[in-house]
Order: sequence, then C-alpha cells, then structure tokens
Amino acid sequence: MYRALLAYDTDGIFVGFAIQKVGTLKLEGSNLYDESEKEDLKKQLARLNDSFLIQQYWPDANDPEVQALLADPSFEASVESEFVTVPVLDEEASTIVYDGNGIPDEEKSDLVYVTKTISQPVNNIERGHKALETVARRRAAAANG
Repeated sequence: MYRALLAYDTDGIFVGFAIQKVGTLKLEGSNLYDESEKEDLKKQLARLNDSFLIQQYWPDANDPEVQALLADPSFEASVESEFVTVPVLDEEASTIVYDGNGIPDEEKSDLVYVTKTISQPVNNIERGHKALETVARRRAAAANG
C-alpha cells in the first residue's frame, strides 16, 4: 500500500507531498505535489493502491478462470480486431532439409507457404491482459468483501 507524506526542507519549510510505499524508506518516484495538486495526489494514490491490491491476486495465464474467459467469444468482444493477411509455412506440404546445426536450409528445402488471415497479436495480448485483470479483480473483491 502507498500513503502520502509531508515533505519539508532542511529549514523546516513545507515543500509538498510525496508518496511512500508503506513499510519501506523509499519514495514512489521523485514527484512532489503542492497544495494545489491535492486532487492529483489523491488520484495517483488511488491508482497505486488499486494496482498494489490487484497484483496480489494476479493469476497465472493458464488459470482455468482466465482460460474460460478467453474461450468465451463474448468476452471483450468490443476489442476491435484488426486482421492481417500473412504467409505461413505449411509444414505438412513442405519438405524441410536441415543443415548440420539443425537450421532449415532454405535452398535445399521445398517450402510451401499458404496465406492466412490472422488477428493482430496486440489485440490478443490486450484481450489476454483484460482476462487476467478481470480474474484478479474478482478474487480481490471476494477476499476483501
């Protein structure tokens, strides 16, 4: 968890507010917030504390709840998928000859490519992260009432 600290200079004059990770002598960043930035300070504290709480319940990517969300086509259906057409090696139709180091020799191999339309990897990553966060938030809410 994180909390606000009052920062004073060596003459005892108030300089601003800082953010400290509770239980440590370290500040979270080097920012100081003055009196006029109290709302920004509160928002940043809320973001940090929310992130801290959620990270304690962060699941593994192979967690059954995460996999169930990813298998549900209606989950995050609003994430726009941009599709691209790419050539993909057809391993069954190709004859691959390897050199002495186990690397395919493209000149000696008969490589067959097929064209496939796939979603951009970034969209899959975003959807996967959202599934992890959703499970973490559910578990945090259940544990903290």
